[in-house]
Amino acid sequence: MLLTPDPGEPGEYGCSIFKLVPHALLDFRSMVFEPFSLRLDKQNLILFCFRGYVFQFMISKPFTNDPFRPTFINEEGGLRILETDVRSFRPLCELIDRGIRTARAWPE
Repeated sequence: MLLTPDPGEPGEYGCSIFKLVPHALLDFRSMVFEPFSLRLDKQNLILFCFRGYVFQFMISKPFTNDPFRPTFINEEGGLRILETDVRSFRPLCELIDRGIRTARAWPE
């Protein structure tokens, strides 16, 4: 996409940022997760969780009526950060669960 002669408009391949609401058992402010890719509703995304924020990078061309398009940075530099619960990110929950199970099974 970026290596083509026409990489597209700033809002075409956007990044949405979500602030995770505090969780009773997990302090997301102290966690960093390795970026991982996923496919959601025919879209290719990269998720990165860093200190309580989730960065969702769109790496496929978004639909015209993509629900996240209003959260992309716009040409004026505006950006909406949405507050949400971690349960909204099923792949992230699965990653956290896998990490917890691995930690519990780790020999002492």
